[in-house]
Amino acid sequence: MASVSRQVKIVQCHGCFDLLHIGHIRHFQAAKAAGDYLIVTVTPDRFVNKGPGRPMFTETLRMEAVKALACVDEVRLTDAQTAADAIRQIQPDVFAKGPDYSEALLDPGELQAIRDVGATLLITDTAKWSSTALLNRSSHSHEVDQYLASLRRRYTVADVLGWLEQARALKVLVIGETITDEYRFGGVVGMAGKEPIPIWRYERSDRFNGGAAAVVEHVKACCDDVSFLTGPPIVKRRFIHTYPFQKLFGEDEIHEPEQAKAGLGIDRDAIDAADLVVVADYGHGLVSSLLVDAISEKARMLAVNVQTNGSNRGFNTLSKYRRADFFSLSESELRLDARDEVTEVRTLMGRAAHARHAIAMITRGEKGCLVYDAENGFHEGSSEAPALATHIVDRVGAGDAVFGVTACCAAVGMPADLLAFMASVVGTQAVGIVGNAQYIERASLQKAIETWLA
Repeated sequence: MASVSRQVKIVQCHGCFDLLHIGHIRHFQAAKAAGDYLIVTVTPDRFVNKGPGRPMFTETLRMEAVKALACVDEVRLTDAQTAADAIRQIQPDVFAKGPDYSEALLDPGELQAIRDVGATLLITDTAKWSSTALLNRSSHSHEVDQYLASLRRRYTVADVLGWLEQARALKVLVIGETITDEYRFGGVVGMAGKEPIPIWRYERSDRFNGGAAAVVEHVKACCDDVSFLTGPPIVKRRFIHTYPFQKLFGEDEIHEPEQAKAGLGIDRDAIDAADLVVVADYGHGLVSSLLVDAISEKARMLAVNVQTNGSNRGFNTLSKYRRADFFSLSESELRLDARDEVTEVRTLMGRAAHARHAIAMITRGEKGCLVYDAENGFHEGSSEAPALATHIVDRVGAGDAVFGVTACCAAVGMPADLLAFMASVVGTQAVGIVGNAQYIERASLQKAIETWLA
């Protein structure tokens, strides 16, 4: 950057600007009119959390597009998920955000940085546009178009955000195993000379907090008061061929059941104090029958996700829980619990829901999801949402994200058809992320809702 005199009034804008459009241009023009020198900071590719296949354009191309605008004096690439560090470095006189933001929706770190440098927050008064909405409308199917049109006739964006706002007041207790997901990247370079085994060349590794620890972070996208009961972490390694992103095999470090339960006492006071108890049960011994009994007896609202996986060998199913006010399972987990491969899925989920007088959510991958309320049945005959994702990076952690957010929504009485919609929105965001490298955030969730219902 050339030396800029402090007599010059500096304005800073920040964003992804993935698919630059007229809304961005008008925003930059309004921001430049508030000062003399406009600096636009751009989010790097690795921090773009807009869903599968995003960013559509690389950080280099996005910067080039912004720099080509006459009203922009300088473009910088940040090195963080938010603009907080860039604000402190640039020290603008004005920090400008678009009309889809307000001070309440601004990232808290950015808001504090604005205050620290004495800048003025400007919300530009221009028409709302959305890159994500434009890209979504150009890529999704006629089935999705019809589904969204039907949903818009029943609900507004304000309706959905109202339910989310109610969820903020919930006091939530999450119980379950913490899983450390370790991704080891490399590639098979050949076969051993003296024995018929492939040779793996290690390149790098990433570690993410997953399992119930990830559920906690997803719940925080909805609720302000979240506590956590867990045991010693379990490490699950996945060996991945770097290009293409392809998992080859896995290795799990699973504790013996008694070791898993060590140090996890039954905190009846914490259970009793929570408005919502969220149990993420991965079947590794932490959630004992005694703990299940205590939760079932004391919880005001109980949300359960019971997973089957290679390590619990199918012994961990919903039948472990006689009570669940809300449960989320994959279709295969529901069928395993029922020991039934042929009965129509809606019939099976109805049986499981009525047995517990619960709300049942069944995720079905590319088929989307179904929600059944034991009290009200399927909404208008069907509470089914299609899959909104058009590109999948990694499915690990997507079910945890869907469960964490929808459990909070169910606790405040969100209707079944909207729960299904929320599941598809969250799932679309989650499958675009490698493992649990990022969690669902309140601001991005709100923007996604606005985008799909716009």
